[in-house]
Amino acid sequence: MVTGNILMDEIWQGVLDTVAEGIVVVDSEGCVNHINAFAANALNIEQVPNHGKHFSSVFCPGLPLDKCWVNSALTAGKPIQDQQFEIRKKDDKKCTGIANFTPIAEANGHVNGAIITIRLVDETHLLRQANETNEAVLGSLAEGLFTVDFEWRITSFNRAAERITGWKEETVVGKYCNQIFRCTGCLQCCPIAETLRRGKPMMESEMDMLCSDGRKIMIRANTSILYNTAGEALGGIMSFRESATKQILENSKPAAKSFHGIFGKNKKMLEIYDLIQEISESNATVLILGKSGTGKELVANAIQKLNSRRNKPYVKVNCAAIPDSLIESELMGHVKGAFTDANQDRIGRFELAHTGTIFLDEVGDLTPAAQMRLLRILESGEFQRLGSSQTQKVDVRVLAATNRDLWQMVQDETFREDLYYRLNVIPIALPPLSERTDDLAALIDHFMEKYRCLTRKNINEIADQAYDLLMAYPYPGNVRELENIIEHAFARTKGSVITVNKLPYYLRQFVPFTESANSPPTNGNTDIQEDEEADRIHTILQQCHWNKSLAAKKLGMSRTTLWRRMRELDLLEK
Repeated sequence: MVTGNILMDEIWQGVLDTVAEGIVVVDSEGCVNHINAFAANALNIEQVPNHGKHFSSVFCPGLPLDKCWVNSALTAGKPIQDQQFEIRKKDDKKCTGIANFTPIAEANGHVNGAIITIRLVDETHLLRQANETNEAVLGSLAEGLFTVDFEWRITSFNRAAERITGWKEETVVGKYCNQIFRCTGCLQCCPIAETLRRGKPMMESEMDMLCSDGRKIMIRANTSILYNTAGEALGGIMSFRESATKQILENSKPAAKSFHGIFGKNKKMLEIYDLIQEISESNATVLILGKSGTGKELVANAIQKLNSRRNKPYVKVNCAAIPDSLIESELMGHVKGAFTDANQDRIGRFELAHTGTIFLDEVGDLTPAAQMRLLRILESGEFQRLGSSQTQKVDVRVLAATNRDLWQMVQDETFREDLYYRLNVIPIALPPLSERTDDLAALIDHFMEKYRCLTRKNINEIADQAYDLLMAYPYPGNVRELENIIEHAFARTKGSVITVNKLPYYLRQFVPFTESANSPPTNGNTDIQEDEEADRIHTILQQCHWNKSLAAKKLGMSRTTLWRRMRELDLLEK
């Protein structure tokens, strides 16, 4: 059958055509003697008209003959396995083929041709190979890394992420990242959401992340958009590492004991702590009232931590930060086509919080339509996604907060009265900082310790004049303003003492009210008492080497009170 070049009779051609694999027979010059039916159908090429053409001309049009791998294989005369090459079909589409090359040789070793089996590699196979390579690379990274799609479902999770969080890839893939990690501000300032919105990466975002054992760790994260090979966005990607900040704070003793993150021993605060503990096992709706900066979110966090739902989803929503036109969609979700740009279904915040807790901050900013939908959820536990007629049930504990006077809004007909009563089941009114001045010293110590750890600055003291100003200021911005002032001072202070010129300018302009100017007239007995008090204060100051902070603690008063009494008792010059 073989004389010089490969000759194919009809029987052998028929045999080859029955094989369910692409087969091409070439002669010693690389020209095609036969293409079986399977190869012709798979590649959409004709069998007979291509006989006599070079392998390259049939399968790789445009490729120079000297670049064709078949020529070098014929010259080498050795079998080749899994030779990958590019095939151009008749419709000019490209695909990838994998070939096995078997030379046909005479007894003297002369190669007369070869039998080449060809199979096409589909995209799945190529992607699988690429994924295996990518997984090997990602698995070797020291930083945790995971990806999400546009529905916030986790699509990949590397080994470092498993090591840092304790979660296993098979457990988290396919689940919503918020329900797994419950990061701080997850639904308000999510770095992946911000990256997708801005189209730019976000670097060094700091947040808490929940581990599989219930611990929360502080992480620093970088986020970017995840693209496929065609440049199309697939979702988001986050790399993260455990932050040293959390370790520092954990190794530091707090300046004062807290109630689940809330500092203060004022009588009103102690009553609030008792109330939070009393309602810890209840699923009743709680309305937290208080001026901006009083710690409403901290109270909500404490309620959630003590409740039986503490290990279930905890979703926070700042109603004031969401545009009126989107608030219903954000809370209830929407279906594809519900409005312009609604290109796909989206789960709302209530659905994400199913079986857990939702915290609606600034609930007084809800639109009338959103108020009506919220009322229905509170009454029946039912809602409909925007654009859908299908009713869904949710089991959610609602915590709400506002700095507005909701009852006045009801009188003004800007807030639904029925919703007000539904929310006001258990009201908690937080006092402004001006009504809990006895907590000021402890709060200052707490924020001093916090920023000493965060900044790693050895700032251990506040100068008397600065301290007195901090103790006398009324704080219209409440605890948040106090913390901002301490952070401001830490940022500007280079030494170990915060002086008055390092405090914010507006605070330095504040003139404290002088109590002595309005003191009642004294009598002889009071003079004797003041002499005794002056001697006692003077003795303690000497024992403390005139360290006013230490002396104030021994005397059981704040440093501002000590300074005022020293001035009134004429001890400043001594």
